[in-house]
Amino acid sequence: MIRGRKLGLVFGLIGALVLSIVFTNVLAKAQTDVSGEDKTRVVTVEEQDLREN
Repeated sequence: MIRGRKLGLVFGLIGALVLSIVFTNVLAKAQTDVSGEDKTRVVTVEEQDLREN
């Protein structure tokens, strides 16, 4: 009986740890994806020359 309780406690702690890690990663990705203006644009050499001159 005590062994079953310990096993349940261990699985509960592991589950809570996994959920917290996953939740933290989701929040971090949401914060980095918010930047609407910072987009990478690929330009040709001709376009770059036109912008610089």
